[in-house]
Amino acid sequence: MAEKCGWAAGEARRAGSCARARLRRGVVVATAALLVAPLVQVAGVGGSVGLSSEAHAEEAGIASTNPLKYKELRVQPGKVSRSELESGDLSTVAEIRELPNAITFNGRWWYPSHNNFVGGGEKKREGERHQVSVRAPEIGFISTFYEDAVLSGEDSIYKFNPQKFLDAQSKVHELTYSIGFKDGSVQKNAVLPLRLVGLDGRLANDLGGDFDGDGVTNGEEARSGANPFDARDKGKAKKPLPKLPQTTTPTPAPSPAPSPTQAPAPTVSSEQPKPPAVPTSTSAKPTVSYKADKYDPYPGELLIRLKPGEEYRTGKPFGGTAVSGSTIRYTGKPGAAVEHAFIDVSDANRFVVKAKGLDTFAEAYDREFGNSKPEFEKAAKWFQDTFITSQRVEVDYDDNSTDVVEFFIGIVGMDGRAFAIASADFDEDGVSNADELRFGTNPFSPGSKPHEKPRFSVTSKSVKPGEAYEFVPSEPLDPDTKFVFEGDYQVSLTPDGNVRVVGSSDKRNHKFEITVKDPLYGDVATLHVESDFTEDWTPISVRAGSSFETNVMTKEDVEDGVTIASVEDAVPEWMKIGPDGEVFLNPPRSESATKGTRTYWVTLSTGKRRVIRVNVLDPTPYAEEYKLQYPDVFVRLGESARSHIPLATVTQGTAEFYNQPVPEDAQVSFAIHEGENASVVEQAGTAKDGEQPGMVTFSATGDNLKAGDVVRVMVKATFGADKSTQYVPVYFNILDRKIAGRYNHTYETGREVLPGTPIVLHRTDVGNVPEGTDFLFFEDKKKNQNLAGWNVTVNRDTGNLVVRAPQNGARPLDAVVTVSYPDGSSTDVPFHVGVKHSNPDVDVYEPKYVPETLIGGSRTSYEMLTPVPPNTTFSIEENAGVDVSVDTKTGRITAVLPKDAPGGATYNVRVRVKYPDGSDEVITAELRKKATADDERPRWSDIYVMAGELASTPQGQKLPPETTFGVDASFAPKGWQVHVDKYSGTLQVLPDASVQPKSRIEVPVVVTFKDGSQRTVKVPAVVRAPRHTPAPPTTEAPTSTPTPAPSTPAPKPAPAPTPETRTSAAGWVIVILGSLGFLVGGALLALQEFPVIQSNVHKFMRDLGLRR
Repeated sequence: MAEKCGWAAGEARRAGSCARARLRRGVVVATAALLVAPLVQVAGVGGSVGLSSEAHAEEAGIASTNPLKYKELRVQPGKVSRSELESGDLSTVAEIRELPNAITFNGRWWYPSHNNFVGGGEKKREGERHQVSVRAPEIGFISTFYEDAVLSGEDSIYKFNPQKFLDAQSKVHELTYSIGFKDGSVQKNAVLPLRLVGLDGRLANDLGGDFDGDGVTNGEEARSGANPFDARDKGKAKKPLPKLPQTTTPTPAPSPAPSPTQAPAPTVSSEQPKPPAVPTSTSAKPTVSYKADKYDPYPGELLIRLKPGEEYRTGKPFGGTAVSGSTIRYTGKPGAAVEHAFIDVSDANRFVVKAKGLDTFAEAYDREFGNSKPEFEKAAKWFQDTFITSQRVEVDYDDNSTDVVEFFIGIVGMDGRAFAIASADFDEDGVSNADELRFGTNPFSPGSKPHEKPRFSVTSKSVKPGEAYEFVPSEPLDPDTKFVFEGDYQVSLTPDGNVRVVGSSDKRNHKFEITVKDPLYGDVATLHVESDFTEDWTPISVRAGSSFETNVMTKEDVEDGVTIASVEDAVPEWMKIGPDGEVFLNPPRSESATKGTRTYWVTLSTGKRRVIRVNVLDPTPYAEEYKLQYPDVFVRLGESARSHIPLATVTQGTAEFYNQPVPEDAQVSFAIHEGENASVVEQAGTAKDGEQPGMVTFSATGDNLKAGDVVRVMVKATFGADKSTQYVPVYFNILDRKIAGRYNHTYETGREVLPGTPIVLHRTDVGNVPEGTDFLFFEDKKKNQNLAGWNVTVNRDTGNLVVRAPQNGARPLDAVVTVSYPDGSSTDVPFHVGVKHSNPDVDVYEPKYVPETLIGGSRTSYEMLTPVPPNTTFSIEENAGVDVSVDTKTGRITAVLPKDAPGGATYNVRVRVKYPDGSDEVITAELRKKATADDERPRWSDIYVMAGELASTPQGQKLPPETTFGVDASFAPKGWQVHVDKYSGTLQVLPDASVQPKSRIEVPVVVTFKDGSQRTVKVPAVVRAPRHTPAPPTTEAPTSTPTPAPSTPAPKPAPAPTPETRTSAAGWVIVILGSLGFLVGGALLALQEFPVIQSNVHKFMRDLGLRR
């Protein structure tokens, strides 16, 4: 049962939604009929509808008894807000009239619109009917206006006066229009008060507000010179205002007080979702709320007015809120005027519609009417029926509710006005819609329009009686052209569209005027015709803007003494006629040649009348009369130079006048036509201090420029008076840079000096300076006047400074060294020296060098490893007789020890360490020459010997040639005889009987190498204890060496074994073990590079009881 009830309820909701949609469509169609039909009727010429409207406007009715009065409408920049009534009833309103499409307040455009037509038909939309919406200008436009008017410094009523600008933006503006009521009465000049508020909803002149929302108040931004309408500057001014007016808190303009029963009108965006209805009584049964009642699927105009080719996008459906379970679709038909119409799913489901281009309407008109001339009302009705279409957007919600919005798409002309307005110009070709129909041209095609307004280059002519002359217009005259004149003259229109006149034979009426009336443009010209009854004097031709002098008398007149007695006509100031016939002409350039031939009647002394004819020709173009030229300009590389103004060579006749200024009447302006890194003062209005129009500035900063180049900049000069142009070259000769600009000198930084202590401050820039450069220190220079006891001297060749701080009251020093170059240029180089008041560096740091061994004759460097403060310097105080140098910045020593110096020779080099605070000390670097003895390791075996016997041992290592051996001269042990062979190194010892067993000595053998270096090796010698059993006889012969023979080290003698039989197993074990021990011991000695001497082996075997 519950499911069936739910199904029935859903069906009922859908049926109700469909009913609402049908009712809404019916209201829209009826509204469209009310909109379009009067539009066509009002466009007619003097129709009865217009008279009826005026009659209704005068009747008393709602317009008098209950007019609409609006609350103040506050609008944020770029936002749209709708009007709200203070009094009156919107349901009595028939339509909003005479509402402008755009209005300007304080120089910025606002865009009003009305809601005479709303879609849907539901009561929920009725509240929007006949409301007025207004879009305020974007904040970016206001920001730019503020930048130009207040901050730029240009002439403006707001110049450097932000308070005045803020007050102006906070004023109440009045939007006026008319309101037509349903009883036919009209409320004229209805007023909607408008006021601009910031993003924070507060007025611009509220100094505590934050109009642009950047977190900085309006008052702070105004005082600092920032832009209160630009959030990007975050309250930071690009540059301070020269003089900022007092920014006291102004008294805001009074706002209309809200009604006691109504709250002030909020600013409501047209894109916000409509709030659901709230029950009026808590005891009432709650109503069911559907999504179709809550959301607005079409936040756009219900009458979309599009220009040809224009595209329109609505706001975001549902107020930009994501509505789940909704399906929105477009179901209308685009129509003949629409290029496309669709729901743009890629742009938040906005509805998009675009009108077709102007060609579409022109082609449709040609198909319908061709070259005919339809009545205006007929064409207007055709346009309405063909191009005004209704559209439809539908939405289905997941709660089974449905919403349908129908709206109209109307096409307006390129001028923004409806085609049904006769005075409008749909294609903006300068001819109204009604006139184009009247003349048979296409009102939708700019290329199809009536003929141009005809103009005559010659409007005055003197002709002989009976002579015909044709005035030729710029365009052939229309066949319906009329001529208006007084008198009996012959005037006609030729087949070519010219005006043909015939000179009159009536001497009393020899002058007449003809007014030419075009059927489209009305009076287009007045032509002057004069009959000439006199004998001819040669006509005089002169160019406007030039002078000319001549004599009109013939030779016969001069011979007969004829003179001019009087001049009948008034002559202009630029013309002089003398009695002898001399005529001087100097017509100004403004004397147009279109006036044709001027005639001036004179009476001669003979009584006859003659005429002087003057033809004023077009003036010589300024560009031909004034030949401009620039003098050459010289500019150094890396710098800029500015030219003089161009002067002209003026040609008048055969005379030329040089270096003449261009007259102001020429209205010459300048522009760069060709050339990079160049600019020109365009005209007087753009000139700054010291500049004149035509001055060219060139910057010689191009990468490819070099001294000796000549750069041409082509300037275009336009003479505004006659639009003639001239191209004038200006040549810039490139010179080499000043020496002062080629070098960037610097001094050490971070240096501190102890009071009363001098330091040397070095230049840190690399490279030599030109010969003749001088480094100078001027105490009287402005930047050097605060020495306060400092003593500064400079090396004029190197630029290095010696700076000594005063002993007492020393403060940091900032001064400059002047560098003077041989070309006369100079530059100032700043330097800074601080004062150190703590312990001197010499007490803090302990620099030292590790003793270093160097190869003789080879250049070797090594570092000082202990830290020192920056800007410490090093120098050799004493070189100890060797080739040595030190890096002044790092202390690294580089030395070459003598190649022939003895190995192991030591040199003590003394280095002075100069600390940045001026303290110093001298340290020692020990350098030792590398010796052969450092690498060689001579060796001898330990000697074991019996008292009274001679033992010897050889030197066991391979040593370099020319190595010699000896025993230390101080070695003299009691009871011992010691000898070493000088060249082989064999050592012999002989202890006598007085030496006790187990006595031990160490023989100091001195080894001397070729380079003179020596190494002392101590060789142990030990006396053995006597044997307890007689030793077996030995077959060795005594050594032949007269000195004691060395012996190898031997182990402590073992006790004699107990005699056993030859077959004793224990004896054989001993023999075998002893032999193995002997072999292993010998092998180990060999591996350890100890020499095994044959005699020692024999003794060792005897000690073991072994025989050979």
